[in-house]
Amino acid sequence: MILADRVGEDFAAIAVRDDQVLLDDPVVMAPCTGTPPEGSRVNVRLETADVAARKVSFAYDDALV
Repeated sequence: MILADRVGEDFAAIAVRDDQVLLDDPVVMAPCTGTPPEGSRVNVRLETADVAARKVSFAYDDALV
């Protein structure tokens, strides 16, 4: 999994729903906590990357710049 060693890093994304984001690079759509404003460009932090389950999750905090 390309994100497994990047937990804790911030990524640029678009909030496609209030609970899901689409990263710019690498192109990944994933769940996100913190309710980012839908349709907005945001920065999110990779919270988990579970290789065995093939799942990642991100967190939005409006303090991330």
